[in-house]
Amino acid sequence: MRFCIGTTCILLALTAPAVADPASEAFVKDQLQAIDADPDVSASATAVRSEGADTVIEGLNIDATSPKATLTTGEVRLENLVPGKHDSFSFTGGKLADLRLVSPALALVIPGTKPDQPDESVAIGSAEIGGIEGADPNGFADLSRLDPHAEPAERDAAMREALEAMPKVGHFAIADMTLGNNIPLTMKSLSVDVDGYVGPIPLPWHAEMKGLTLPGRYLRAALKHIDPRAAQIIRIIDDDTFTIDASGGEEWEDQANGVVRASVHATINNGATIDVSYAYSGVTEAKLASVAGEALLGDLGKAINGFEDGIRLKDMTIRIADRTVLNQIFGSVADQLKLGMDGATYRRQIASLALPLFILALGQPELLDSFLQPVQQFLGEGKTLVVQLQPAQPASAQQIADTLARNPAQLMTLLNLTMTNE
Repeated sequence: MRFCIGTTCILLALTAPAVADPASEAFVKDQLQAIDADPDVSASATAVRSEGADTVIEGLNIDATSPKATLTTGEVRLENLVPGKHDSFSFTGGKLADLRLVSPALALVIPGTKPDQPDESVAIGSAEIGGIEGADPNGFADLSRLDPHAEPAERDAAMREALEAMPKVGHFAIADMTLGNNIPLTMKSLSVDVDGYVGPIPLPWHAEMKGLTLPGRYLRAALKHIDPRAAQIIRIIDDDTFTIDASGGEEWEDQANGVVRASVHATINNGATIDVSYAYSGVTEAKLASVAGEALLGDLGKAINGFEDGIRLKDMTIRIADRTVLNQIFGSVADQLKLGMDGATYRRQIASLALPLFILALGQPELLDSFLQPVQQFLGEGKTLVVQLQPAQPASAQQIADTLARNPAQLMTLLNLTMTNE
């Protein structure tokens, strides 16, 4: 309320008293009782109450025996919680405090220090979620009664109804995350906002990540599971740290034909930038239902192949610009080899002398004309590298993977790959 005398105004904030919402409180208590009725799970809360538009759950404790896991919270707040039909619900915002999820394989803490055990843990300073439309269990009824040997059309129809009934999230954010104990990965914040849904498909959406700090030794530890030789090569950057900020999203380019346009922008150590823009097709409710139905009730391998064959790359442009990060990496290598030169000098030497020999050693001399000059100007002169993929016909993920395994050089033709500089 604004109270004015002449030209002087005072803004008075009137706080409405908390009004209990019996329907929301009863809904939460009913859900806890339903969970507790499961012989393998116990569920309880010390209090369920209302504060204005918030439904507050205090002292939540859920303990499962198969699989073994325990969830406890100090407080859960759900803003504008509205129960719906068939135990569905919606709320416009939510916050968690003092959450702890512990299982033999993982520990998640919001907020707080990481527990000593197990080794793989996640600590999150804060989390919020909003724009929730809860699940409608009635939508899963046909799927639960479905014969595994049902015709694909019947199975897909049931799966589509089930996907429609899944919960939808409008906003999700976390802050101050630490992942792992031995080699910690930290992130200042991550937020995801979904502006709309087409059935179960969240589009358009936008995400932003800030302050992802990645130790060089973390990269090597992750690569050990993929390629031990690569892990040995990057041992040199063990003591380096890479900080990444990124943002991106997707939107419909041609909704009728399931074509999506996506973009990603990332910076590394405030010295390198990567911009990616691409479009792909095959994003339809029918395709999603077909793949999900095959995965749950049919052959998982066939479902994966169907997904890879259905998603088709229409075009892609990648721009990479660097001013300092490559100097940092090449400098680490030069120091390790005791070459007596800085990273910028070693980088230029590699570009002018070693790179042509490396490409020839691959047994692909045709790559010299296509790739050598753009990569040399990127490494040696600091120009922006532009990679464009413009296939004559949209290429499926299965086509790309098969060509890469059979003859990598043919991938250039399949994708009409070109490199230039800016």
